[in-house]
Amino acid sequence: MTGQPIDLVILDMDGTMVDTLPGIAHSVGVAMVAAGLEAPSLEFVRLNIGGGARNLVRQVLGPQRADQVDDILRAFAEHYDANAEWGTSLYPNVAETLEHLHSRVKLAVATAKSRAGTERVIDHLGLGGRFDQVVTMTEMVRPKPDPYCVELILGRLGLTPQRTLLVGDTVTDMGTAANAGLRAVAVTYGYGREAILADGGYRTIDDFGQLRELGVY
Repeated sequence: MTGQPIDLVILDMDGTMVDTLPGIAHSVGVAMVAAGLEAPSLEFVRLNIGGGARNLVRQVLGPQRADQVDDILRAFAEHYDANAEWGTSLYPNVAETLEHLHSRVKLAVATAKSRAGTERVIDHLGLGGRFDQVVTMTEMVRPKPDPYCVELILGRLGLTPQRTLLVGDTVTDMGTAANAGLRAVAVTYGYGREAILADGGYRTIDDFGQLRELGVY
C-alpha cells in the first residue's frame, strides 16, 4: 500500500469475510413459501445481496408485488435473525489473516446485516473479540454507500480516514470508501464480483490472505 500507514481496517462481512449466501437464501425462501410464493434461486439471491435486506426482498418480489415487501421483509428478518448461522462459513484464510492483523491495526466491521444476525454469525464462526467496532444496519441512519457507517466507526475510535482501509466485495462498498475518503481494496470472490471485475478501476485481491502481503500496518 502507498501513502500513510494504516491504523484501521474496516471490513464488510457478507461476501468479503463470510459466505452467508446459503443462510440468507434459506430465510428468504422460508418467507416466500410461507406467503404462498416461489422461493428464489441461490444465484438470484447472490446477485442481489449487497444493498440490505429490504433491497433484496424488493428484488425477489419484483414490482408487481411491491405491496408485499414489508410483510415478506418482516418474515425474512424474523427467521434470519434466529438462524443467521445456517450454512455460513468463513472464506479461506480469513481467520488467520484477522488474527495477524488484529495484533497490528484496529479492525472494524460495517455490514448491511442486522445486529442480531451479525452477532449470531460472529459468535458461530468464533470471531468474537477480533473487532474493535461493529456497525450494522441496525445502527446505520443512512446505509452504504453513504459514509455514515465509516464516520461512526472513526468517531468512536478517534481515527482518521487518511489512515483507514476499507475491504469489501461490491461497488457499493467501494463507493462507501470513496465517499468517506478512504483507501479501498475489493475482493474478487464475493457476491459483487461481476461488477467489480467489469469496472476494472479498483485495487483487488483474489484471496483474503493477500491483505497480509499488502502491508496494511
